[in-house]
Amino acid sequence: MLSGMESSNRPQNTPAEDLALIGQAQDHLDPPRGFALTYDVLFSIVCGVFVGAQALPLTIRPFATIVVVLALIALMVWWRRRLGWWLSGYSPRRARWVTFAMLVPLLSLMFWAWAMPVLWVALTAGSIAAAVAFAASRLWALVWKRERVAARNVA
Repeated sequence: MLSGMESSNRPQNTPAEDLALIGQAQDHLDPPRGFALTYDVLFSIVCGVFVGAQALPLTIRPFATIVVVLALIALMVWWRRRLGWWLSGYSPRRARWVTFAMLVPLLSLMFWAWAMPVLWVALTAGSIAAAVAFAASRLWALVWKRERVAARNVA
């Protein structure tokens, strides 16, 4: 007697065929041309605003933080609705180190902006943070793609 999950009519794939199907499915994970660049630009702007906002007066800073968090959530929702999937920067084994490396200068710039709450520091720290976030986001995507290709070639 067969359970509900089994079917006697379904042909069984070999492990190599199953891996090939997984590889084909992963090929569809790449975002459309230009879409990832748009995401990277928006992500870097949000990071720059978040870092620069640390130099704002204490009464405004919490509201700026809420706006930035909402912007990040909107960015994730936008990506997920457009592509049907979302991947955290910390998930892939090797690509996560790019995320950790990005956090070091961003946290340092945040502390600088917080410690010296003047306009020029906010603008400078925010601009540097945006550039770092953009470069890290592009590098992260490259490492993630290479990691996927390497995993497929090992199997």
